[in-house]
Amino acid sequence: MNKFNIIRDQILSDIEAGKEQQFSYPLKRIGSILGAYPKKEFLGIGGRKTAGKGYFMLNNYVIAPILQELRASKIDETLGLNLIYVNNKKTYRSTIERMVVNFTSNINKGSKIGIPSLYEPMTRINRRYPKEKSKQLILEAVSRFSKLEDDKKIHLLSNRHSVESLRDTIYSIMEETGSFNGDYTEFTYSKKKGIRNTIIVIDDASGITGSEGKAALRNADAVELAMALKEISRMFDCLVVLGIPSANDFYKDTMYKGYVSALSPYGIYTDRLAIMHNPLETSDVTPMGYTLDDFINPKTGISYFRFMNILANHSGPSNVAIPLFMFPENGYFIELPSVESPKIDTFYGVVLK
Repeated sequence: MNKFNIIRDQILSDIEAGKEQQFSYPLKRIGSILGAYPKKEFLGIGGRKTAGKGYFMLNNYVIAPILQELRASKIDETLGLNLIYVNNKKTYRSTIERMVVNFTSNINKGSKIGIPSLYEPMTRINRRYPKEKSKQLILEAVSRFSKLEDDKKIHLLSNRHSVESLRDTIYSIMEETGSFNGDYTEFTYSKKKGIRNTIIVIDDASGITGSEGKAALRNADAVELAMALKEISRMFDCLVVLGIPSANDFYKDTMYKGYVSALSPYGIYTDRLAIMHNPLETSDVTPMGYTLDDFINPKTGISYFRFMNILANHSGPSNVAIPLFMFPENGYFIELPSVESPKIDTFYGVVLK
């Protein structure tokens, strides 16, 4: 059969499938450029340690799909979620605590609750909820996560891996949702399982080693990991999201917005590549025209301003920087209005609370 006709039929089939209820991306501008949760794609999210890349992935690729799956379940529907979340930088407890506070902030459309707040510390700065309220929030969030885990809709991993062990673990999880052909070159989802949306989130590349036993950063092990994840995205018709610690090159530049070279060699292998940035690390006091001091709480020194630069995009615009309001306490993100918009005053008020 003619190749063009084969692809035509695939596109038309995808359009029909798109009529089914799907996940929507919580940040409209970023979602419109990166795509909501595209399949057969490998997405890299880079950034330095304080940039917020881990929380960005948690908020938009873990908790957002979970919330939408939970809402669908209330009306006896499903979005077919199959989420694999690998956090190799944190213990299981720390990972679940981060999930709880981000989940809670999402439900409240933004709040300053953080992990210290859950335990009602002595300091007044972090105290947000009394003990009984904190216990209620923890129980509600964890019970929902637990139910999703029992239903095998989410799979939480919190250990360092080699590329080989990570691949084997993902393949093992996926075998429960479908089957491979004889030579493991094709995978078919079981219709009975109802899986329609597989999302694999890995935070981050520094916790994965390759054949040479080194962290997968700017070396041959990074190439090995990138090629494995790209293969996984194609094999399982899914979205793979990888956190990538960025190199220090140029980050002190006043007008720094991130470079593809800072995330090498992943730029060659990812379908889309973005980088998070915290201007507080640079000399830029007016990032993207905003006044940075307006987003820093004078009592705590906490900065609520971040931005994402979409560096590479195989099917859309690249080098697009989008300003973000981030709650550092829990990683909840909101896209900022323009600096000229009267709505910006609302965000200044949140900073000072």
